[in-house]
Amino acid sequence: MPCCPAFTSKRDRLAVMSTGTGAGSSTIPEEAKRSADMAVAADPDNAEAYSVLGYLDHFYFWDWESAERNVRRALEIAPNDAEIANFAGDFFIYMLNFKDGFAWEERAAELDPLHAVNFMDLSWRSLAAGRCEDALAYGDKTLEIDPAFIFVVM
Repeated sequence: MPCCPAFTSKRDRLAVMSTGTGAGSSTIPEEAKRSADMAVAADPDNAEAYSVLGYLDHFYFWDWESAERNVRRALEIAPNDAEIANFAGDFFIYMLNFKDGFAWEERAAELDPLHAVNFMDLSWRSLAAGRCEDALAYGDKTLEIDPAFIFVVM
């Protein structure tokens, strides 16, 4: 459908803005949700839209059940999308489902082995889980990909 790319682009920009440092309008999450809902209405198999809905439900609206439903739907539609896998890993770990969280974080790294964020996420998550050797190895991999990656250099 011709409308989906416009909704998707707007939805993604608004979702990222909604969890920033407070910049922008307080209506940004609602606008992002409306755009994602329109994208799903136009294309019920739009995995990115479901992923963004999960992101918003989790981080902004605190609707854990809806967030999980949307994340799982995104994974069902696009299990080989690295960005969706990465967010799913984040979501499951934040919800203390470490088994699924690490599995999806590792899947994201397999799918996109040149994206430093995937390995940085694995490094931080491993550190939080007390897996220090893994954390160091993933941190080294992150810096191998991008030596100036600020969130690992810290």
